[in-house]
Amino acid sequence: MSTPIDPPRQPYPVPPAGQKGAAAWALGFLAYAPIPVVAQIMTGLIMAGVYPIHKKRGPIAHANARNAANWGLTYSVLTVVFFGIATLFAAILTNGGTTTASGETTLFPLIPLALWCLMTVVHVIVTITGTVIASKGRVFRVPFVIRFISD
Repeated sequence: MSTPIDPPRQPYPVPPAGQKGAAAWALGFLAYAPIPVVAQIMTGLIMAGVYPIHKKRGPIAHANARNAANWGLTYSVLTVVFFGIATLFAAILTNGGTTTASGETTLFPLIPLALWCLMTVVHVIVTITGTVIASKGRVFRVPFVIRFISD
């Protein structure tokens, strides 16, 4: 006589659609609005702005909204820092715009801009990964982020 086989079970129940926090991650796509720099700064603020709404929707939505807010704020702060450094380099090298920079020193302002472009590619990857994982009802945490909002 054979024993019946139990159907496979999930280790935890998947929460309903509005309680996963995927929307907090999906707001990261606003960074690709056609307004450079401003869109990136506003995206981080918007991702952080939805945190209070999502933290009331259950533990998974709370964790995903907090992690999305931390990533969004990190992205915004680094955008300001990289563009600030590039502007500072350009101002120093041109003596406040009164002279032209010479030779290889004209590349210094491009270094922080290149780092920002790299960070923007990372933002695409993090936003897509966070949205997909959160839509499955799991928590996505970025390990290399500034923790503005603690656990």
